[in-house]
Amino acid sequence: MSKSIRAGLKRKSFFLAACTIFGLSNAEATGSIKDWLAKNTNQGEVLLCEREVEGEYFFLTRSNEKFKIGSRLNMSGHTSTQAFLTGWQFQNENGKSLSTKVPPLRVKNEYVKVNEAVFAENIQYQTLNLQGSKVMVVSVYIRKCSASGCDPLKKKSKDDKEYSLKLCEISLN
Repeated sequence: MSKSIRAGLKRKSFFLAACTIFGLSNAEATGSIKDWLAKNTNQGEVLLCEREVEGEYFFLTRSNEKFKIGSRLNMSGHTSTQAFLTGWQFQNENGKSLSTKVPPLRVKNEYVKVNEAVFAENIQYQTLNLQGSKVMVVSVYIRKCSASGCDPLKKKSKDDKEYSLKLCEISLN
């Protein structure tokens, strides 16, 4: 984990979602990000950004002052003791965090099996403070790790998979 991500976690400018595999639910095959978005967004929500990276999906929507964030991570090939961390970071044009101290409200946090693939799906409502900001930069940090060692403040083990993505930059004007 980079020093800036670790510092962000300590400052609480990231909100983390964590999950461990306990059981799987079967899901209808969702072949594209568009299908998955249609299943996980509501009428009246404005899609601010979506991104597909190597078969993993991410999105951000807004309805009035409510923001919904979602991720679908490919956990195929991991054992039943695997877990994941997802850290969302929201910053303005000056690098200032837009996150508030209000904890996210979980909508969905589950593992689904689609054909032979296993996905970790996490969707939650996030409170953000956009006051005075002109731009919102959205990034996500992912770590796939063993459930017993999946601590966001500790260094990753050699078996962990860890990466960060800049999802989008949104004009707020």
